[in-house]
Amino acid sequence: MADSMSADPRGGRRPRRGLVVGGVLATVAVLAGVSYGVAYAVSGNTLAPKTSIAGVDVGGLTPAEAQAKLTADLTQRSSEPITVTAADQSTMRTPAELGLAVDYAASVQAAGGAKSFDPRIIWDNLTGGSARPAVVTVDQGAAEAALSELATAARTDPVNAELAVVDGKPTVSNASAGRSLDVAGAITALQHGFLTSTRIEAPLSAADPDITTEEANEALATVAQPALLAP
Repeated sequence: MADSMSADPRGGRRPRRGLVVGGVLATVAVLAGVSYGVAYAVSGNTLAPKTSIAGVDVGGLTPAEAQAKLTADLTQRSSEPITVTAADQSTMRTPAELGLAVDYAASVQAAGGAKSFDPRIIWDNLTGGSARPAVVTVDQGAAEAALSELATAARTDPVNAELAVVDGKPTVSNASAGRSLDVAGAITALQHGFLTSTRIEAPLSAADPDITTEEANEALATVAQPALLAP
């Protein structure tokens, strides 16, 4: 009997210590769960202290208060006409004509005005906050219609290189690239620049000629000049 008991030098203390440690861990887990539940319940009721949306300070406000303040402060700014330029052409349109609008509710929600189980979001809602852009929606059809006149004015067709014989001598006229308005890129630029600028530079797409200057010069050297030098 004595030999079998000596296999555990600590006797019966080990099970008791394990129960104590297990109890402490369980208590910590319960407290952590309660704290997390309280943090979840509190988060989303107000926006984080340092939160701003499109330059409007909404920190510490409830989602409803933040939406009301955002609407009041951005109404004038969101209605100012926008000049869209493309190369040497430009057009001025209102945001409504360009299909641009601010989604105030979505802007507040994206800035933390909603509950989440993500601990990072909960922590940020309780202690942090940051500068956020407003959520801008775009009516694609309206935007394309408003940009159609600018697209026509900014467009230039490519010019092909030409090989001609003038007074018995072959000559090459150089090609030139054309351009067209990148409508999708222009709409993206409008969406990103809305509320921060009233002048937006729209991107252009290059249109290559069918016959380049290099191709015409190659034809001059390999076809035209040998043909004119032949008997």
